[in-house]
Amino acid sequence: MLKRINIFKITHPYKIRINFIRMCLFMPWYIIIIIFIIVCLIGIWIANWYKNKR
Repeated sequence: MLKRINIFKITHPYKIRINFIRMCLFMPWYIIIIIFIIVCLIGIWIANWYKNKR
């Protein structure tokens, strides 16, 4: 019974959301830049693939 309550407390969606926001706020700037570069590369790759398909 106590274990179930603890699991529910840990996996509470609101708590996870707060932790995720906190993680994003305290994320180092270089990780954000790396993610941005990856997203840009994927966008360029999709654009080239779409152009070649036509």
